[in-house]
Amino acid sequence: MTITPDADSAMRGMDRMAHGVVSRIPPLLLAHRRLDTFSSNVFIVFTVKAISTVVGMATGILVARSLGPTGKGSYALITTLPALVFCLVHLGVAEANVYFLRKQTHQMDPAVIRGNTMAFTILISGFTVATLLLLKPYLCSTFLSELPDIYFYIILLLVPFFLFDTFGSSLLVAFEQFKLLSAINLALRFVDTFVVVAVLYIFDLGLMGVVLAYLLYFVLKSAAFFLVGFWRQPIRRIPDLRSMYSSIKFGLKSHAQSLTGVLHYKIDIYILALFLTPGDIGYYSIAVALVSLIFYIPDVVGHVMYPKVASLNEKDAHLFTAQTCRNTLFVTILPAAGIIVFGRFLIRLLYGQEFLPATSALYLLMPGTITMCLYKILTRNFTSRNRQELTVFAGLFGLLINVGLNLMLIPRMGIAGAALATSISYSSTSILLLFFFLRQSGIRAKDSLFINGSDISAIVQTGQSIVFPHKIKPRVQV
Repeated sequence: MTITPDADSAMRGMDRMAHGVVSRIPPLLLAHRRLDTFSSNVFIVFTVKAISTVVGMATGILVARSLGPTGKGSYALITTLPALVFCLVHLGVAEANVYFLRKQTHQMDPAVIRGNTMAFTILISGFTVATLLLLKPYLCSTFLSELPDIYFYIILLLVPFFLFDTFGSSLLVAFEQFKLLSAINLALRFVDTFVVVAVLYIFDLGLMGVVLAYLLYFVLKSAAFFLVGFWRQPIRRIPDLRSMYSSIKFGLKSHAQSLTGVLHYKIDIYILALFLTPGDIGYYSIAVALVSLIFYIPDVVGHVMYPKVASLNEKDAHLFTAQTCRNTLFVTILPAAGIIVFGRFLIRLLYGQEFLPATSALYLLMPGTITMCLYKILTRNFTSRNRQELTVFAGLFGLLINVGLNLMLIPRMGIAGAALATSISYSSTSILLLFFFLRQSGIRAKDSLFINGSDISAIVQTGQSIVFPHKIKPRVQV
């Protein structure tokens, strides 16, 4: 088709008109569109996560019933140690990957990020395994004294896959490929359940079987993230030292933030190991597993929120964070109330009569768990603005309270003391970080804590658009 000069002029005029229409779309409407995309991603990730949680819970129930309180406590010790080691060594690489792929003023080439990610995995894994081997006599004579040495070597095998699982998945998060990420996680959750059933009820391998299944789960996840994020993708084979330095410089703040957070979540298990038996740890791990169900809501929201907030200016980031906080807190309180009301019944039904001593810890953990949901959302705001030092301060403050109260209360109250200490420290950490956020943003406390009518209308409209995507058409005012 030949375009005449008159036709070409007319087409340019139409382009200018279309550009003018777009430029007159109110910024609030554009923000609403971003919120719709954010809400849709949250819905997708949360739905998949909910299914995965149910499947994972079923797997945990099978493990607890098969191994009993003592075996479940040993399994908790084994699987918690890699998480603690990871929080000590990860250097904030995953957070740096998202930041430097999303922040327009500091963007890096994805090929460089991929090459650096592989280099970080190899270097950090080698250093970590060597350090753990040096510490083996101490670890195996204290925290792991009740377990054969073979489990220590399995933990060593876990280290590189545990690292790459987080580092590799950060690329999918940065590009907001949440559907693909969710599909991988859900598929592997079903595979893990199948393997656990096989090792427990077909091959009768007991604790060793479920630990090997745990290792296999991370091996398969690492392989999946390598295939979708690195295989046949542009990748710089020689690491770029300058960009690696930039990643570490940014990541160390996130590393300190993550370190205080994970220690806050996990340290009570190992303090319990100093004073109580594996059976007591088994009871406590059941209480933690049940109250942690409500963490899936802020975890999912924060997971989707981080790359979104990183792309906004500071004012919009604060407003978006406040809205996300109050909506998440509202949604979180509902399942928390259900767990409080039916907690004892759920423990008896799911895990059996022998796990009922976990009930007291369950009730004492819940208040702090609810408030900690605020912390999980607010940390994304500070990280997106490269202000992690405030979250580190809040986390360190809470960690010191946690350790001090655990050491004081566990010898006197057992697992109930650990639960009370954790609940108090969670609440203190969240309130302090909320204070920092309100002071920096100038937003009122009620606008970050209490849902309003417009929030409910937006939630309903978003739900309708997700359930009936072809029937709800957006109205654009120009």
